Amino acid sequence: HRQMMEESFDEEEYEIFEARHIGQLAAAAVPTHFWRRLYEKLTNETFDAGTHFQILAEESEDGSRSYSVVALNDIDASDPNNIFLVDHAWTFRPQVARQHLREIPGLLDRICAVVDIENPSNEETENYSDYGGSGDEADVPVEEAKPQQPADTDVAGSSTEMKHNASFVESVPASPSCGSMAVENDEDRRINEVLRRMWLYIHTYTMRFTDKEPDESDMPVWYMPDEFGVRIGHSANPNFRMVPMFYSPQNVAYSLLFPIRNVKVDELVTRDYVDSVMLRERTDWRPILMHPWLPVDLCQEKLQHIFQQDEFFTEGRTADILPINAPDTVPGHKGKLRVLAESCQLIDNLKNVEVEKVDRLEDADVIWTRKHFFDYRNLYEKNPKALVNQFPYETVLTVKDLLATSIQYAYKDSSLDPKTMRWPPSWFETTFNLNTELPQFVAYFQQRERRGLDNTWIIKPWNLARGLDMHVTDNLCYIIRLVESGPKIACKYIERPVLFRRPDTGHMVKFDLRYIVLVRSLRPPVIFLYNDFWIRFAINDFSLYELD
Repeated sequence: HRQMMEESFDEEEYEIFEARHIGQLAAAAVPTHFWRRLYEKLTNETFDAGTHFQILAEESEDGSRSYSVVALNDIDASDPNNIFLVDHAWTFRPQVARQHLREIPGLLDRICAVVDIENPSNEETENYSDYGGSGDEADVPVEEAKPQQPADTDVAGSSTEMKHNASFVESVPASPSCGSMAVENDEDRRINEVLRRMWLYIHTYTMRFTDKEPDESDMPVWYMPDEFGVRIGHSANPNFRMVPMFYSPQNVAYSLLFPIRNVKVDELVTRDYVDSVMLRERTDWRPILMHPWLPVDLCQEKLQHIFQQDEFFTEGRTADILPINAPDTVPGHKGKLRVLAESCQLIDNLKNVEVEKVDRLEDADVIWTRKHFFDYRNLYEKNPKALVNQFPYETVLTVKDLLATSIQYAYKDSSLDPKTMRWPPSWFETTFNLNTELPQFVAYFQQRERRGLDNTWIIKPWNLARGLDMHVTDNLCYIIRLVESGPKIACKYIERPVLFRRPDTGHMVKFDLRYIVLVRSLRPPVIFLYNDFWIRFAINDFSLYELD
C-alpha cells in the first residue's frame, strides 16, 4: 500500500500544497520530513492513529474515570509516516457555544461523553468514530457574526425618542438573579457544566486575511479535538506535539500529532498543554498557564500593577517619527481646501467648505486617514503646511492597553483601597494587561474571590473595536486560556450599572451616551464638542445570568 501511494505521488500537486501551507507548517514548527507524507494523508483522508495508539480508561472508587494514551508499537521520530491526523469534534466561538449545544443535534451528548458529564436520561449516546470526520471544523455558523454581550446597546436613538414620564434611571445590584432567569433544567445543567469544563480540552487558532480590515472571519476560533485527541495526557517534557492546521482544499481544520523523540511500545503518549507563544516568551509563567489543570493559589501575593517603561509604548508597534525643529502651528488656510482622503464620506458631506480632492501628499492641505499616520517628518519635509487628522503618539488614548498603562502610570503613587480593592482613579475600572500582568491579575482575581467580591470581567483585544473577540466571564480558567488567542486586557465589569427603564417593554436596560469631540490643539488644549449627541439603549433586561 505504501509503495502504491508513493507511485501515485504527484510532485506538482505537492508543490502547490506546500506553497499554500508552508506558512502554517513553519509557524507550527512541523519538521519538514513529515510534510510529504502529511500531504498524502490529507489528500486521502488517512486517519491511521488507531493502528499506532490505544486509549486506556481507569475508573476510580468514586466512579470518576481517567484516561491515557499509549503507543502500540515503537514510534521513530525520524520516520516520515509518523505524523497523524486528529479530527475536531467541535469548532466554535465561545460567544455562541451555548447556542451550538442547544441547537446542533447530538452535539451536547457527544461533548458530555468526551468530558465525562453524566446524562441523567441514562440513554446510550451515539457512538462516534474517533476518525469519522465530523465536518464542522470550518463551518463556523453565520450566527457568530454578532456575538452578544450583556452590555450590548442594540437599539440606537436620540434622547427625544424616549418618553421621559414613562421611564426613569436607577442603579440596581446585578447578580445571576438580576433580570429574567429561567429555571435550570437537566439540559441547561449539562450545558453549563460543559461551558465550565471545556477550557480543559479546547484549543484555538486564527485565520487572518491581510488584505482587509479585521472582521468576524478573522477572529480566533476554538475547537475540541476528537475523542482520541482529548485523551492525550500532559507533560512538561512531552514526547509528542499536537498543533492545528487549516487544510485549504477541503476548507477544514485538523490537528497534527507527531513525535518529537522516539517512543517505545506501551509508553505513555504526552503533549504539553501550554505549548504556546506565550509560554515561550514567559517561561516563568508556566504555573499560571497550567492553572486550569493544576490550580495555583496566589492569595498571599502582593496586589500590584507592573508599570511599564517608555519602550513598552513602541515595542511591536510602528513608532511615530517626528520632524526636527518644526513649529507647533502652521499658517491658516484660505480658499478651496485640498484634501487627501482614503474615505470620502466625511469630505463629501461638508457643506460650508469648498473641497478639492487630491491624490498626492505633496499637494494636500489636509490629510484625512483612518490608518495610523506615523511619518510626520516625511510630511514636514515634503509639505510643511499640511494638517493631519491625528496627533503624534495619540495611541496612548486610542489603543486600549496603552490607555490603561498611561492611566495607571499617572496614578502610580496611589494606594489600593483595602475595602473596595480598587486603585484610583474612581472613574476607571481596574484593568490588567494579560500579556504583561497575568500573574498579578490571577492574584487579584483570587483575593477578590476569597473576600466574596464580584468577579465579573470583560476581556478585550487591545487592537480591535466593535465588540470583536470580546468576552464577559467570571471563570478564571476561561480568562487564562484566552491569552493563547492574542493580546488581551481584562477590565473589571461594572456589575451595578445605572439602568434605564424602557417605556415600551418595561425592561431595565443599559445605555450609553455617544459624543463627538474634535481636538484642535494639545498645547494649549483646544477642544470642540459637537452639540448633538446620541443615546443608545439596549433591548433586553440587563442580567449577569448566562454571561456568554
